[in-house]
Amino acid sequence: MNADILILLAVRNGARYLRAQLDSIFLSDFDGRISVLAGLDPSTDGSREVLADYPADGLEYIEHAAPSGSAAGNFSSLLRCALDRRQRYFGLSDQDDVWLSGKLRLGIDKLREMEQAYGASVPLLVFTDAEVVDENLHTIAASFWRHEKLDPGFCHSYKRLALQNVGQGCTFVFNRALLEKLRDIPPEARMHDHWMMLVAALFGHIGYVDAPTLKYRQHGANVLGSEGQGLGHALRRFMYMRQGIRGALLASERQAGALVQRYGAELAPAQRDFFLQFSQLSGRGRLWRKWFCMRHGLRMSSGLRTLGLYLMV
Repeated sequence: MNADILILLAVRNGARYLRAQLDSIFLSDFDGRISVLAGLDPSTDGSREVLADYPADGLEYIEHAAPSGSAAGNFSSLLRCALDRRQRYFGLSDQDDVWLSGKLRLGIDKLREMEQAYGASVPLLVFTDAEVVDENLHTIAASFWRHEKLDPGFCHSYKRLALQNVGQGCTFVFNRALLEKLRDIPPEARMHDHWMMLVAALFGHIGYVDAPTLKYRQHGANVLGSEGQGLGHALRRFMYMRQGIRGALLASERQAGALVQRYGAELAPAQRDFFLQFSQLSGRGRLWRKWFCMRHGLRMSSGLRTLGLYLMV
């Protein structure tokens, strides 16, 4: 059965790589109709001209009069707009990657399999691995997950996801039920993809495909990049970025508080209690914070990260 999909694409000064990304999307090996809805933040590099080159029946773009403030803000606007569209499935795209031809087919096949198991009315999300490449598409690492020492299985634990996101938004496909549950992304979210993973874990199900489905391009203008998580990197973080780790924990607390505020009445009591206590973590004593983490089995997807968590919490 064919299935139409709408790809949400956040754009800001992305002309250098944007055409390669769009071409890879429209050339996907997929049995349904592919449409793109782009959110164009104010740009000075010809991004609008690139978008305008594509037929309007396949690509629609919305120009934002003012900057969205972040990729999360741009995607939040796109999610709200997508609510009025007719598609059954949705995906996210960065402006500077290159998709492999089977990306959508693999993701949607997994999504359909999950719909058979759980029903189309349940929020569902699928993510995949990615190949890390340089600005000229030369391979840096064959697997983003292994390069970053990420455990995709964390997606099945909302408690572990509260601390660490393991899914890249640029690999996401999801169903209308999740879109309607999300509606948008609040400003307290750490990142749009982190928030989406949490909502899907709490109210539905997440699946993943252990295969790279895109070339994740690293270059000087990346908002977030891949650095690897080896011993040298970890030691540098301990030595020079202690406040950065603390800041990440505080950002996770704010996100937890926003989840309770938005969805508190819909959460199971155990879920609500966890996120409420997590949102207040920094206000508790050091021993209580460590006890909370141990009690809930909180850990990161590598031993070094987990050590850092328990040293800093």
